[in-house]
Amino acid sequence: MKKILKNSRFWLMVGNIFNAGFGFLSIGILARTLSANDFGSWVIFVTNMGFVEMIRSGFVYQALVKFVSSADNEQDSQRVTNAAWQISILLSVILAFLIFISQFLFSAGIKAHHFDLFFQYYPFILVLMLPINMSVWVAHANQKYFKMWLINFLSSFPFLLIIFIFKNSKLTEILWVFALVRGLVCLLCLFDFKFTFRLKLDWTSIKQLLGFSKFTVLTTISTNVLKSADVILINAFLGPTMVAIYNIPLKLLEVVEIPLRSWAMSAFPRLSKLASDGNFAQLKSNFTKEVKYFTFLLLPFLGIAFHFSEQIVTLYAGEGFVAASPILKVFTIYLLVMPLDRYLGIALDSVNLPHINSMKVVLMASLNIFGDWYILSHHLELSAVAMVTVVNTLFGIFVGLFFMNKKLSEQNDKFFIPANSK
Repeated sequence: MKKILKNSRFWLMVGNIFNAGFGFLSIGILARTLSANDFGSWVIFVTNMGFVEMIRSGFVYQALVKFVSSADNEQDSQRVTNAAWQISILLSVILAFLIFISQFLFSAGIKAHHFDLFFQYYPFILVLMLPINMSVWVAHANQKYFKMWLINFLSSFPFLLIIFIFKNSKLTEILWVFALVRGLVCLLCLFDFKFTFRLKLDWTSIKQLLGFSKFTVLTTISTNVLKSADVILINAFLGPTMVAIYNIPLKLLEVVEIPLRSWAMSAFPRLSKLASDGNFAQLKSNFTKEVKYFTFLLLPFLGIAFHFSEQIVTLYAGEGFVAASPILKVFTIYLLVMPLDRYLGIALDSVNLPHINSMKVVLMASLNIFGDWYILSHHLELSAVAMVTVVNTLFGIFVGLFFMNKKLSEQNDKFFIPANSK
């Protein structure tokens, strides 16, 4: 018990579970408070926001964690952090400007596809999220997991509390509350960074980060497309109400997904260090142990979700969303292979194969888009859209294992195959 309580990765997981729980409850409250159409519009707003945040994250996050965690001294760590700040600021200004201008250039198409809330409100929120994101990313790179949890807690719990107290709020009022909470957290994070940011551009460090992130940005965007493509295409074919129904199982998945994501996040700096030291045997051991651990741990939860899907959906979002229960059953299959898929992506980045990880995720995203388009254009059930996610995940696992085995064959080793079996 003492060992567990002293484990920083344990506290990261606990913190992220709490923060995910706040988000989970927020969606449940909004599903019961808003009309199905307004709730679908909220989901579309959050989905588009996640896509843009993934672009910004892809250019900075993974590269920052990798180079800070493997830095030889504090000066190198600070140099990388400052370059990450500079990239984030430049990128945020460009993205905010493009989104703001687009609402005037493409106003008819934006309104027709229910994207108007995003283009009106998000440029302002994007600027507020910059210090918050950087604070979380730098904390992760330095393995300060309590700080990560605290920032996420302050970003999520006040929002949950306000929408719970004022249950009859309109959608626009909810958006302003969302922005206000992030504005306050933004100020706190700016105070935290007042000694670390320098205006002078460090082109050497910027090129170092972008040299790695030119692959990871493609990976993170494609990863987001894997999830957001479902919502965007369902909205295009069926409208916001069907988006609302499909989103309920997605939020239920996060109850199980968040612990996995948390543990995998904390594994990345450690696996990167093992790879840079050439300790591939230990890297393989850590990889296989954690994948097996999470897979077995998920089994009882998946059984409950599959057999009681209708009751779980009704309890969470109300009887108006009972049509989402078949979708939840399909997603339980997806969760079973998620640990292997998630850790393969981290392992590929750790062994300096970000281009392979990018290729893998791009192929998965392409398969997902084509599959969703085919299902929706032929008027099949939403559960069939969820099955496309299962298929492209299995395909991605096959591709990832192939290239990891190829990489480790240089060390006379392979994943899941004992070295002495030769």
